Amino acid sequence: MKFIPYAFILLLLAGIQSSCKKLDQLVSFNLDTRDTVQWIGIPDTVISDTFNNNEGFIILSKEFKFSDYAKFKTNKTSPAQIEDVQALTFTLELNDDTVTNYSFCKDLEIYLVSPNNAFQEILIYENPFPVPTQSSFVAEIDGANAEFLKAIQKNDYQFKSQFILQNFIPDTITMNMQMTFRLKGQPNE
Repeated sequence: MKFIPYAFILLLLAGIQSSCKKLDQLVSFNLDTRDTVQWIGIPDTVISDTFNNNEGFIILSKEFKFSDYAKFKTNKTSPAQIEDVQALTFTLELNDDTVTNYSFCKDLEIYLVSPNNAFQEILIYENPFPVPTQSSFVAEIDGANAEFLKAIQKNDYQFKSQFILQNFIPDTITMNMQMTFRLKGQPNE
């Protein structure tokens, strides 16, 4: 009879030990994403036509994957094994010969969204009135670290850009969007 409580305690301890993560083996590294995004044609007639409130635009980028970045392979981990995220900076940079700045828009908001609704959209950058002389912006990433943890673990993402058109722009604009994170994750077995 006295053996049963001891056996139960030993069994409980064995279960706890086997389920514990090896925190001393966590890998920590910086991840710098750099994705090329295109905003495709906006008709010149949008500003001059007679329809009210049609100058607001929402543009989705193509799909990207965090796992495509070599930093995961170098650190022998994967997005699903990331346990902690610190969101650092977001950089928006024009990469186009036809446009030199973002003065063509106002109320610019950029979100990180899931192509398959695996996580809620995250506002990562907003700029009500972009400075007419700047072609790039660097800012702290908006959004909570816990939101980015979920997004990185789900792997697939897109950028959703929302703005109000102020002036005419060429048919297609190309830009780079870069996010910088500090990640911690379990290495592959």
